[in-house]
Amino acid sequence: MNHPSRQRGLTLIELAVTLAILGIAAIVLVRWMATRQSEDALQYRHDILSRADDALLAYASVHARLPCPASDEKGMEDCGGPAHGHLPWRTIGLPDAHAARVRYGVLQRPDSNARLDADLTQALDRAHPLRVIASVGMPSALGAINGLDFCHALRVGQRLPFSSDAVHTSSASAPGTATRNVAYALAAADPDDPVTLQNGAGPGFASPRRAPTAEYRDEVRAVGLDELWTRLRCGDSVAATTYSHFDIAAAAGIDQTTMADYEKQLEILQLLAESNKDSADAGVLAAAAGILSATAGITEVASEILKASANPELFAADLAGKPVEMGFAIAALATAVAAQVSAALFQTEAEKSLNQARGLYTRISDPVDGLPVRAAELALSLREEAEQADLRGTAP
Repeated sequence: MNHPSRQRGLTLIELAVTLAILGIAAIVLVRWMATRQSEDALQYRHDILSRADDALLAYASVHARLPCPASDEKGMEDCGGPAHGHLPWRTIGLPDAHAARVRYGVLQRPDSNARLDADLTQALDRAHPLRVIASVGMPSALGAINGLDFCHALRVGQRLPFSSDAVHTSSASAPGTATRNVAYALAAADPDDPVTLQNGAGPGFASPRRAPTAEYRDEVRAVGLDELWTRLRCGDSVAATTYSHFDIAAAAGIDQTTMADYEKQLEILQLLAESNKDSADAGVLAAAAGILSATAGITEVASEILKASANPELFAADLAGKPVEMGFAIAALATAVAAQVSAALFQTEAEKSLNQARGLYTRISDPVDGLPVRAAELALSLREEAEQADLRGTAP
């Protein structure tokens, strides 16, 4: 038997199930693509901020300051504008035009006194070495502008009270509450968000810890003054270069003056020793004269005794007092001899002292290797080293 051919197709139920599955798959795919696109955009904003942050750090290390914000998307800094604006991506050498959409703010708290200035966009000679004594201390400023001066500005900024007029971040839990000033801040806005930080007109930035929401998806990076101090390794250089090096140089300058005074004291000591030697020589001569005088007295008394002994009838009265005179004459001779011995001893000691004084003065006053000369050379060397350290700044 011949049977007529029969055609099979999808039933309405099968068709409905198929369409439902396709619809669910399409929804999942669309949501996945949207999520993936959002994640890619978030990752891109994170990457652009990281690169901008590294470029700013490198710029600060080289130029001893941070760049001023750009007034437009051309990427060139404009130091005549406000402290917040576009990222100067061309100035910092960031080869990505997309960085023009990054918002950038930098701390600018100037002062007429450079020592109190915290405008991080200005390179000033802020770090002055410690001046100990006017006559031997270092000058208050050496004219070198480098990382030490930028680190000094960071330290000044850390000590200043909070100012809402300077670049700052807000609280993560209370977005409208300002919390602290920072060295600089970067914000990359979500292009799909109509109200973004990129369009902000003030110096405030959201907290980097602010959680994203359906209305807020900006990426913020803020670098505090203390964090930038650490990243630039300011603590490794500031204390030694700005204070310790110049303290040592100043101490060497004081030693130089001390050695010159010591040389003068030794010269006076030598003159005193020469005077003592002359006095001792005079004492020896005086003692010798005393011995001669006492000997002459004894001789005179002895002659009178002999004369009286030869004619006792004529000189009996004179002979009675002669033994006493002889005793005094002998005592005078003994005293003169003792004075001679003492004078000779004093002369010997005075000569030793004079020789010692001459030896010390000769060694000290040596024009080649004397202590004042060596102290002057050391003071000059340490001063030059301190100045070189100031010129090198935070560089190793």
